[in-house]
Amino acid sequence: MMSIAVIIVAAGSGSRLGGSVPKQFQDLCGVPVVTRAAWAFDGLADRILVAVPAGYVENARRDLFGALTWSVMPEVLAGGRERWESVARCLELLDDSTQHVLIHDGARPLVTRELVRRLVDEVRSSGAVIAALPERNTLKKVAAGGAISATLDRADVWEAQTPQAFELATLKAAYAGFDAAAGAPTDDSALVERLGVPVRVIEGEEQNLKITTEFDLRLARILLPALTPLAGGGPR
Repeated sequence: MMSIAVIIVAAGSGSRLGGSVPKQFQDLCGVPVVTRAAWAFDGLADRILVAVPAGYVENARRDLFGALTWSVMPEVLAGGRERWESVARCLELLDDSTQHVLIHDGARPLVTRELVRRLVDEVRSSGAVIAALPERNTLKKVAAGGAISATLDRADVWEAQTPQAFELATLKAAYAGFDAAAGAPTDDSALVERLGVPVRVIEGEEQNLKITTEFDLRLARILLPALTPLAGGGPR
């Protein structure tokens, strides 16, 4: 069977959280956020690539991943200034021996192994799939002056999460055709969609939040003790 690789994107500065340590390296119940994010894929993927800020590579190898026992030791490399640059650098390290690749935000530490397994099963049959949640709130489109210009039909709106999974050849083609001058994508699905490739959606997880603010980090610390059994254990 062809292999599966995972790319953990963790090269952002995390400036909105504040403090001197990037959000993905913050402590989450004794283990760094990005370490927990990567742990969900251990034993379910053949390679785990982790893109971190250039100045953190050696420390990440030693302190974030080297202190734990892994089925597949994460490979740490320097990411780019933009998210898409980090993904592109990781893609350069993958060859035809890898058939499918999952992309995951290093700031989403509460993803479960069950969701990872469902994505792997789906990408093997459909070739492109993301985790997402159906929108439950009323959404307003707001004009530049602050006035509401439209109320959107939430029945057709889903909130994208990660992981997002694709055939490696498809994602490489999407990045090969990407023009940075056209604006950076906020997720990988957007690039694949531009190729005209259908991308399926499976329902994600409410607890699979992205840690962006101090409130998010505090919430994750509250949720983790109850979610750890669901996530298939986790680093201690």
